[in-house]
Amino acid sequence: MKNDHLTDNDIQAHVFNKVSEDDIVLHISTCTVCKAKVTSYQALLHAIDEIEPETFPFDTTRLAMLKIEQFKNKKSTTASYILYAFLGIFILTVFVVCIPYITPIFKTFQEMNNITNAFVIVSTLSVLIFFLTVTFRQYKQKIILLTA
Repeated sequence: MKNDHLTDNDIQAHVFNKVSEDDIVLHISTCTVCKAKVTSYQALLHAIDEIEPETFPFDTTRLAMLKIEQFKNKKSTTASYILYAFLGIFILTVFVVCIPYITPIFKTFQEMNNITNAFVIVSTLSVLIFFLTVTFRQYKQKIILLTA
């Protein structure tokens, strides 16, 4: 048996049934001060259990999730603008650096007739759009898998 009183941590552990040591139980049964503390903690727990949860006239979970989604969308929009600016600067830089190499390509197109030029341009754009749409679909599918 302990000669001094139990700490609040020991009493709380006993009240919450986390600790059931014999010396703590024996001390509580013989010490009126510690027994009073145990009784007050048990009354406090009982009072907390009796409290009804606060009800709101709106769905707090939905409201919180809406705010989170708005924050995510705002954050992703800012990141998108930064990405687009970076890509634009990168493409412009590549174009400026490659001007000496692009000139022979333009000369080749000038030597071909208009129908051939139109066919090459339309074919190239069609293939490019196809690859971009496939890549975008794959990206969306992966996003759905990650968020599911």
